[in-house]
Amino acid sequence: MKIVLSSSHSKFLTGAVDLITERDESRRVVARVAEYLRAVGVDLIVIHDDVSKGKTANINWLVAAHNKVGKRDLDCSIHFNSIDGGTTARALGTEVWYRTQKALAIRISAAIAKASGLIDRGDKYGNWTILTDTTAPAVLVEVCFVNSKADVAIYQAPGKFEAICKAIAESITGKSIETSSSVGSASPTPVPPTLRRGSSGEAVAELQRLLNIGGEFGEKTEEAVRAFQAANVDTNGNKLVVDGIVGQATYGALGRR
Repeated sequence: MKIVLSSSHSKFLTGAVDLITERDESRRVVARVAEYLRAVGVDLIVIHDDVSKGKTANINWLVAAHNKVGKRDLDCSIHFNSIDGGTTARALGTEVWYRTQKALAIRISAAIAKASGLIDRGDKYGNWTILTDTTAPAVLVEVCFVNSKADVAIYQAPGKFEAICKAIAESITGKSIETSSSVGSASPTPVPPTLRRGSSGEAVAELQRLLNIGGEFGEKTEEAVRAFQAANVDTNGNKLVVDGIVGQATYGALGRR
């Protein structure tokens, strides 16, 4: 079985941002699902867009990268969802989009919901370019909603990230995957919240300590974050995106101070 697995958006495009950031979380999920798939012998190609700086360019790049692989059994793209109106306390759930893979979409969505406790929104038929323009059968997984407090609480609860990733891999392959040394273990370190202007709490206080500033996350903190991003690189040595938003790449750079 040969699969191409891609994360959403690009290094320069965050995607949906609220309690968590779509780009960062989709890359985490892809990395862990990849470990599970490879553990059961899947011929896997992982794709992350570290090039595109615009939405259309990103979509075209991802489709081309998938199609460049040639013959394969499945294209799978990992995303996180969002609804208009900002942060909500409502539970919203997980869903999987498809064009030709209805049965697989149903299976993946149900597996994620069963493993995590997220609401099962089920299969969604759609015309997303990653579904219509790739040359292999494709599904687009929306793990949960970044602006749902209930969804994010489940996603970040102990063991749930691991359960979700395992469920995705098992539902794709149809194989039961035992967690073992061959699969490794997910990092137990909690994922820090994405921060931007208007954020508050202990995470902001820690950020300001690292930046040697004080007060709320307002204009002064955002300017300090942008200055830090402009002068630093991520853990892979790539320049940070200067957007004033503290996601996982910026956290990684701050951790080296």
